[in-house]
Amino acid sequence: DLIRAPKECIDYVVTHELCHLQHRDHSPEFYKLLESTIPDWEKIKQKLELCML
Repeated sequence: DLIRAPKECIDYVVTHELCHLQHRDHSPEFYKLLESTIPDWEKIKQKLELCML
């Protein structure tokens, strides 16, 4: 359950979805925007994936 994930993981998911308001796909521009907001998003995504096992 996402609600039980660490706050930084929830923040990542919300930010990821908000980035989709500007970029509908996972284009390089999408990831550039995501990284400008959460520079360590890849580390947080890995943490989230481990939490969701």
